[in-house]
Parts: sequence; structure tokens; C-alpha cells
Amino acid sequence: MKHWLFIISAAMLSSGLFSCSDDPEDYSDDLAEIKKMQGDLSAKLDSLSKAQKELDKKQEDLNKKQEDLNKKQEELNKKVEDPEGEEGGEEGGEPDTSTVFKKYEKPGWKSVEYSGDFAYSMTVVYQLPSDMKANATSNDLFAAFVGDECRAVGKSINGVFLLTVIGTGNESEPVVFRYWNANTQYMYESLDKIQFTPDLIYGVVDEPKTFKCKHL
Repeated sequence: MKHWLFIISAAMLSSGLFSCSDDPEDYSDDLAEIKKMQGDLSAKLDSLSKAQKELDKKQEDLNKKQEDLNKKQEELNKKVEDPEGEEGGEEGGEPDTSTVFKKYEKPGWKSVEYSGDFAYSMTVVYQLPSDMKANATSNDLFAAFVGDECRAVGKSINGVFLLTVIGTGNESEPVVFRYWNANTQYMYESLDKIQFTPDLIYGVVDEPKTFKCKHL
């Protein structure tokens, strides 16, 4: 019986069923594969980290561009609300009092007569900017000047001024317009400077030109 047990045990050992080898070299291939997988994973993590940093930078750039766009939009909105750049307050409100402007007594403007050398004329129709209409009165005055010489005087009709500007036809200086508000006693001067041109029609009653101006 012992003889047969010895034969069976020898056969099983030779077949590897009872192999108990703890030699690390038997796992060298597995360890190498694991290290390779760890290296690949580390490389992928580095790549993902780099990609995330690039995405963060792009997001920062987008945020900055959005801030710039928002700023430009605010500037555009401000221009739409106040197209003339006037220092007045909100629609229908009082003029901005944060800056003190000089007040003027009612000017004694008197135009030259349509005769002699002043044989030509042109028509100008202006309307006040929306933020200035609230303070407009029928006593407001509007005048055209070439140099210091008055060439036309008109009154406000619902914030619209129609002037017949008189000239010689040989003016070298442009026509400048001034507006006096009887309510605030502020004086304004046009930013537009128009060369006198006989028979010129600058604006009409149905579509007047907007008076772009500055405080004097």
C-alpha cells in the first residue's frame, strides 16, 4: 500500500498539482505588466491634467471676453439712451447737478436782416435730445452764428426749432448754433458745424436733426 501512495504522490508532484513554489521570478511577467499598466495610467492622468489646465485657461479667456463684451454693451446702451452725450439726467429728469454749469441771463440775440449782402438763406430744423426736452419751454431761444454775427433766431415749438439762416454765400467760417434754456438758464453750443450753403435744407419738421451740443 505504501508503495502505491508513493507512486501517486510522485505523479501529482510531477504534474504540478501540489506546486508550492514562492519564487518571485515566477511572477516577474505579471509584475512587469502591472508596472506597464501603472505607467500608462500615470501618463493618461498627466495628459488629462494638462488638458484640464488648457480648458481652465480657455474658460478664463472666455470669461474675460465676456466681460469685455458686457462692458461694450453697457457703453452701447448708454449711447442709445443718451445719443447726444448730454450731461442731463435720466429721461424726463433734471439735468445732472454733479457738475456746476454757468447760468446765463436771457440773451438779446438779434439776427442780421435779409437784405443787401445777406441775400441768401438756408433752412435748418433741429430737435432737442430726448433728455433735454423735459425742460424745454416756449421761451427758449435758438440762434445761428457765423463767427460772432447772429444769422437767425428761433423759438421752441415742442422742442423743435426751425431757422432760416441768412448769409452772403461767401462765408469762410461754418455756421454754429446756440441754445438757451429759459428754465435752467443753461447755454449750449452745437457740436455740428455746418458750412453755409444757399438753399440748403438741413432737416425737416417731420424728421428734424438732433441737436448735438455741449454746455457753455
